[in-house]
Amino acid sequence: MIDSTLDNAIREAAARVRIETDGKLQRLRESHRSVGDLLLRLVQQGAFEASSPTEGQFQRMSLMPGLIQSVSVSNDLIVSGFYWSAVAVLRQQMEAVARVVEIRTGKYKGGTKTSDVALLSYGLAQNYGRLSELAHTSRGELLADFVQSPAGEEVATCKPYYRDPWAKDLLCIHLAHCFALAHEIDLLHRELYIGRNLIKVDEELYPIKRVLVDEKFWKDFPEGKQE
Repeated sequence: MIDSTLDNAIREAAARVRIETDGKLQRLRESHRSVGDLLLRLVQQGAFEASSPTEGQFQRMSLMPGLIQSVSVSNDLIVSGFYWSAVAVLRQQMEAVARVVEIRTGKYKGGTKTSDVALLSYGLAQNYGRLSELAHTSRGELLADFVQSPAGEEVATCKPYYRDPWAKDLLCIHLAHCFALAHEIDLLHRELYIGRNLIKVDEELYPIKRVLVDEKFWKDFPEGKQE
Protein backbone atom coordinates (compact mmCIF):
# COMPACT_ATOMS: atom_id res chain seq x y z
CA MET A 1 0.00 0.00 0.00
CA ILE A 2 1.49 3.34 -1.08
CA ASP A 3 0.40 5.81 1.59
CA SER A 4 2.09 8.70 3.35
CA THR A 5 2.65 8.98 7.08
CA LEU A 6 -0.12 11.62 7.05
CA ASP A 7 -2.53 9.12 5.46
CA ASN A 8 -1.67 6.53 8.10
CA ALA A 9 -2.00 8.97 11.01
CA ILE A 10 -5.42 10.19 9.85
CA ARG A 11 -6.61 6.65 9.15
CA GLU A 12 -5.62 5.49 12.63
CA ALA A 13 -7.37 8.48 14.23
CA ALA A 14 -10.48 7.85 12.12
CA ALA A 15 -10.59 4.22 13.29
CA ARG A 16 -10.64 5.41 16.91
CA VAL A 17 -13.44 7.88 16.13
CA ARG A 18 -15.45 5.11 14.51
CA ILE A 19 -15.23 2.97 17.65
CA GLU A 20 -16.29 5.90 19.81
CA THR A 21 -19.17 6.78 17.48
CA ASP A 22 -20.45 3.20 17.51
CA GLY A 23 -20.40 3.21 21.29
CA LYS A 24 -22.03 6.59 21.90
CA LEU A 25 -24.57 6.60 19.06
CA GLN A 26 -25.51 2.95 18.92
CA ARG A 27 -29.19 3.42 18.05
CA LEU A 28 -28.36 5.76 15.16
CA ARG A 29 -25.68 3.41 13.90
CA GLU A 30 -28.05 0.45 14.06
CA SER A 31 -30.64 2.54 12.19
CA HIS A 32 -28.10 3.21 9.44
CA ARG A 33 -27.47 -0.51 9.14
CA SER A 34 -31.21 -1.17 8.86
CA VAL A 35 -31.83 1.48 6.22
CA GLY A 36 -28.72 0.41 4.31
CA ASP A 37 -30.01 -3.16 4.23
CA LEU A 38 -33.37 -1.85 3.00
CA LEU A 39 -31.77 0.23 0.24
CA LEU A 40 -29.82 -2.79 -1.02
CA ARG A 41 -33.00 -4.85 -1.10
CA LEU A 42 -34.69 -2.05 -3.06
CA VAL A 43 -31.80 -2.10 -5.52
CA GLN A 44 -32.25 -5.85 -5.94
CA GLN A 45 -36.02 -5.40 -6.28
CA GLY A 46 -35.44 -2.96 -9.13
CA ALA A 47 -33.07 -5.23 -11.03
CA PHE A 48 -35.69 -5.89 -13.69
CA GLU A 49 -36.19 -4.20 -17.01
CA ALA A 50 -39.17 -1.88 -16.86
CA SER A 51 -41.49 -1.85 -19.82
CA SER A 52 -41.50 1.49 -21.64
CA PRO A 53 -40.46 3.91 -18.86
CA THR A 54 -41.25 7.54 -19.53
CA GLU A 55 -38.45 10.06 -19.96
CA GLY A 56 -39.06 11.33 -16.44
CA GLN A 57 -38.94 7.84 -14.96
CA PHE A 58 -35.71 7.13 -16.82
CA GLN A 59 -34.19 10.36 -15.49
CA ARG A 60 -35.11 9.40 -11.94
CA MET A 61 -33.69 5.90 -12.46
CA SER A 62 -30.40 7.37 -13.69
CA LEU A 63 -29.97 9.44 -10.52
CA MET A 64 -30.56 6.57 -8.09
CA PRO A 65 -27.26 4.59 -8.37
CA GLY A 66 -25.09 7.59 -7.48
CA LEU A 67 -27.38 8.48 -4.60
CA ILE A 68 -27.25 4.96 -3.21
CA GLN A 69 -23.44 4.86 -3.46
CA SER A 70 -23.20 8.18 -1.66
CA VAL A 71 -25.15 6.79 1.30
CA SER A 72 -22.14 4.65 2.18
CA VAL A 73 -19.74 7.54 1.53
CA SER A 74 -21.53 10.01 3.82
CA ASN A 75 -21.92 7.40 6.55
CA ASP A 76 -18.20 6.61 6.51
CA LEU A 77 -17.29 10.30 6.66
CA ILE A 78 -19.55 10.97 9.64
CA VAL A 79 -18.67 7.95 11.75
CA SER A 80 -14.95 8.49 11.08
CA GLY A 81 -15.04 12.11 12.24
CA PHE A 82 -14.67 13.84 8.87
CA TYR A 83 -17.59 16.14 9.63
CA TRP A 84 -16.79 19.03 7.32
CA SER A 85 -16.39 16.69 4.34
CA ALA A 86 -19.62 14.96 5.35
CA VAL A 87 -21.43 18.31 5.25
CA ALA A 88 -20.50 18.81 1.58
CA VAL A 89 -21.63 15.30 0.63
CA LEU A 90 -24.93 15.57 2.53
CA ARG A 91 -25.65 18.89 0.85
CA GLN A 92 -25.01 17.39 -2.58
CA GLN A 93 -27.26 14.44 -1.72
CA MET A 94 -30.10 16.78 -0.77
CA GLU A 95 -29.82 18.60 -4.10
CA ALA A 96 -29.90 15.30 -5.99
CA VAL A 97 -32.97 14.01 -4.13
CA ALA A 98 -34.65 17.39 -4.68
CA ARG A 99 -34.00 16.95 -8.42
CA VAL A 100 -35.67 13.54 -8.28
CA VAL A 101 -38.70 15.15 -6.61
CA GLU A 102 -38.76 17.94 -9.21
CA ILE A 103 -38.80 15.40 -12.04
CA ARG A 104 -41.46 13.27 -10.36
CA THR A 105 -43.75 16.24 -9.76
CA GLY A 106 -43.20 17.75 -13.20
CA LYS A 107 -41.47 20.87 -11.82
CA TYR A 108 -38.11 20.29 -13.49
CA LYS A 109 -37.86 22.36 -16.68
CA GLY A 110 -34.31 21.41 -17.67
CA GLY A 111 -31.15 23.48 -17.45
CA THR A 112 -28.42 23.63 -14.85
CA LYS A 113 -30.16 25.62 -12.14
CA THR A 114 -29.74 24.15 -8.65
CA SER A 115 -32.71 22.01 -7.68
CA ASP A 116 -35.36 23.44 -5.37
CA VAL A 117 -34.51 21.97 -1.96
CA ALA A 118 -37.68 23.51 -0.53
CA LEU A 119 -39.44 20.49 -2.05
CA LEU A 120 -37.65 18.14 0.34
CA SER A 121 -39.56 16.54 3.18
CA TYR A 122 -38.49 14.87 6.43
CA GLY A 123 -36.77 17.93 7.86
CA LEU A 124 -34.15 18.07 5.11
CA ALA A 125 -35.11 21.45 3.65
CA GLN A 126 -34.71 23.11 7.06
CA ASN A 127 -31.20 21.70 7.46
CA TYR A 128 -29.97 22.56 3.96
CA GLY A 129 -29.22 26.20 4.80
CA ARG A 130 -27.20 25.20 7.84
CA LEU A 131 -25.13 22.78 5.78
CA SER A 132 -24.61 25.42 3.09
CA GLU A 133 -23.14 27.82 5.63
CA LEU A 134 -20.61 25.22 6.67
CA ALA A 135 -19.79 24.05 3.16
CA HIS A 136 -19.13 27.62 2.01
CA THR A 137 -17.00 28.46 5.07
CA SER A 138 -19.18 31.47 5.82
CA ARG A 139 -19.26 30.65 9.52
CA GLY A 140 -15.66 30.45 10.68
CA GLU A 141 -16.62 30.03 14.31
CA LEU A 142 -18.44 26.82 13.40
CA LEU A 143 -15.60 25.47 11.28
CA ALA A 144 -13.31 25.90 14.28
CA ASP A 145 -15.39 23.24 16.04
CA PHE A 146 -14.13 20.68 13.52
CA VAL A 147 -10.40 21.31 14.01
CA GLN A 148 -9.93 22.18 17.68
CA SER A 149 -7.46 19.87 19.33
CA PRO A 150 -8.15 18.22 22.69
CA ALA A 151 -4.79 19.74 23.68
CA GLY A 152 -6.36 23.20 23.94
CA GLU A 153 -8.77 25.74 22.45
CA GLU A 154 -5.99 27.56 20.59
CA VAL A 155 -4.57 24.39 19.04
CA ALA A 156 -5.82 23.06 15.68
CA THR A 157 -5.44 19.49 14.50
CA CYS A 158 -5.79 17.72 11.18
CA LYS A 159 -6.69 14.45 12.89
CA PRO A 160 -10.37 13.58 13.27
CA TYR A 161 -11.85 13.39 16.76
CA TYR A 162 -15.32 12.48 17.95
CA ARG A 163 -17.24 15.74 18.34
CA ASP A 164 -20.61 16.10 19.93
CA PRO A 165 -23.17 17.27 18.83
CA TRP A 166 -21.88 17.19 15.24
CA ALA A 167 -21.72 13.40 15.08
CA LYS A 168 -25.32 13.02 16.27
CA ASP A 169 -26.74 15.90 14.22
CA LEU A 170 -25.11 14.79 10.97
CA LEU A 171 -26.11 11.16 11.48
CA CYS A 172 -29.72 12.27 11.98
CA ILE A 173 -29.61 14.31 8.76
CA HIS A 174 -28.01 11.33 7.01
CA LEU A 175 -30.80 9.01 8.18
CA ALA A 176 -33.48 11.50 7.09
CA HIS A 177 -31.84 11.58 3.66
CA CYS A 178 -31.89 7.77 3.50
CA PHE A 179 -35.54 7.89 4.56
CA ALA A 180 -36.38 10.28 1.70
CA LEU A 181 -34.32 8.27 -0.80
CA ALA A 182 -36.03 5.00 0.12
CA HIS A 183 -39.43 6.62 -0.37
CA GLU A 184 -38.48 8.03 -3.78
CA ILE A 185 -37.25 4.60 -4.90
CA ASP A 186 -40.47 3.05 -3.63
CA LEU A 187 -42.60 5.57 -5.54
CA LEU A 188 -40.63 4.86 -8.71
CA HIS A 189 -40.92 1.10 -8.34
CA ARG A 190 -44.68 1.34 -7.82
CA GLU A 191 -44.92 3.19 -11.11
CA LEU A 192 -42.64 0.80 -13.01
CA TYR A 193 -43.56 -2.60 -11.58
CA ILE A 194 -47.33 -2.55 -11.30
CA GLY A 195 -48.80 -5.79 -9.98
CA ARG A 196 -45.60 -7.05 -8.36
CA ASN A 197 -45.27 -7.87 -4.69
CA LEU A 198 -43.06 -4.96 -3.59
CA ILE A 199 -41.33 -4.22 -0.32
CA LYS A 200 -43.55 -2.37 2.17
CA VAL A 201 -41.16 0.52 2.70
CA ASP A 202 -43.29 2.45 5.21
CA GLU A 203 -43.40 -0.55 7.54
CA GLU A 204 -39.66 -1.13 7.19
CA LEU A 205 -38.85 2.50 7.97
CA TYR A 206 -41.11 2.85 11.00
CA PRO A 207 -38.45 1.83 13.58
CA ILE A 208 -36.05 4.40 12.11
CA LYS A 209 -38.75 7.05 12.30
CA ARG A 210 -39.17 6.26 15.99
CA VAL A 211 -35.44 6.68 16.59
CA LEU A 212 -35.40 10.09 14.89
CA VAL A 213 -38.40 11.16 16.97
CA ASP A 214 -36.73 9.94 20.16
CA GLU A 215 -33.57 11.85 19.23
CA LYS A 216 -35.78 14.96 18.80
CA PHE A 217 -34.70 15.40 15.19
CA TRP A 218 -38.35 15.00 14.17
CA LYS A 219 -41.57 15.77 15.97
CA ASP A 220 -43.99 12.90 16.02
CA PHE A 221 -46.36 13.11 13.06
CA PRO A 222 -49.37 11.12 11.77
CA GLU A 223 -48.81 8.14 9.53
CA GLY A 224 -48.33 9.06 5.90
CA LYS A 225 -47.56 12.74 6.53
CA GLN A 226 -44.12 13.95 5.52
CA GLU A 227 -42.64 16.78 7.53
